[in-house]
Amino acid sequence: MGFWGWTILILIAVLATGLLYLCWVCWLGLKLLKRMNQIGIPVIAAVVQVDDSIFDPKNPSTSAPGQFIITFDPAIKEPRVSLPIMALRMMNLKGTQPTDPDEILVANLVTDERYYGGRRVKLPERFTGGAEVFVVYIVLTKNLLPGGMLQEPWVDCLATPGQEGEILLTAAVKDYFAEKK
Repeated sequence: MGFWGWTILILIAVLATGLLYLCWVCWLGLKLLKRMNQIGIPVIAAVVQVDDSIFDPKNPSTSAPGQFIITFDPAIKEPRVSLPIMALRMMNLKGTQPTDPDEILVANLVTDERYYGGRRVKLPERFTGGAEVFVVYIVLTKNLLPGGMLQEPWVDCLATPGQEGEILLTAAVKDYFAEKK
């Protein structure tokens, strides 16, 4: 077999491998959607910080990563009110150098703007007033947000409880299962 024969053979093998990988990733995504539909708990994810493009429906960017806080703690009665206030307290610590150990942890979290998918960090209970609150990282997708942009200081999500677990926008799960009906 000549040069072109080997080249075409290698190209076919690479394309087949890529296709298999894509199928595997899609299968994992569907598996996650089904799992979250079965065991995910509705939570409010309050925005701590997110890329500005998500606030502008005319911006061509289709998604933006962000840092949010969630809780499963029933002691927080109105998370749509209390979590955004806590998120604002967190943002006020961004770029600061507090002396309180709990505030140092929070300041370090909000000053670091990198996206850590799948990571949850429990906030100090002295900072949260005793409630169990986690920092989480979510990629917001404009087509899953009302009006194609972030309009509230929170998003509705489904999450698996605990120190570790998945979190997805509720709209992602609902849209998938609405299509199946």
